Amino acid sequence: MSCSFQKAAFILDNPTDTAIKTKVDGKEYNLGAGEYEKLVLKPGKHTLTDTDGKEFSFIVYADSNGGVINP
Repeated sequence: MSCSFQKAAFILDNPTDTAIKTKVDGKEYNLGAGEYEKLVLKPGKHTLTDTDGKEFSFIVYADSNGGVINP
């Protein structure tokens, strides 16, 4: 029996009317007002740094279908 772990597609979304800078796993993303970017994340622990520099941890589970991240 084998277990396969697939990467999951997420949308890093900026629903605001101003540009933002945020980081996921240390990689910086600059999102304009109303823009989004597709991210592919492996299962496991990840970090999100918001526009104020606060860092949050989140987990992507092996059977995840992805989702939306609003920093």
